[in-house]
Amino acid sequence: MQGATSVPSMSNVAAFGYVVLGVFLSLVIPILRQYAFPPPTGGKGFGMSAVARFLEIAKPYLFMAALSLAFSVVTLAIAKSENAVIQYWYQAFLLGYFYDSTIQKFKM
Repeated sequence: MQGATSVPSMSNVAAFGYVVLGVFLSLVIPILRQYAFPPPTGGKGFGMSAVARFLEIAKPYLFMAALSLAFSVVTLAIAKSENAVIQYWYQAFLLGYFYDSTIQKFKM
């Protein structure tokens, strides 16, 4: 092999941080969408403070967030076991985002 060079990869700790960020945004986006565009509820939630309304919307996602963060370690381990080279922050970010987004589709 002529000119074979080693491809530098991101540290596992940095990659995990970006995977966690991807999972976090995958969970926050649907919460913010529901907060910004609430469905007509016939008065439910009327008079609630903004924080109380946000927490009410976020409540179903809390267990999913804990589960997804735990599985993000597994996701990164699977990628690394398949000799994936994670060089850039967006590769790790998308790994976490798309993994969690897919899991949400099965749960919700």
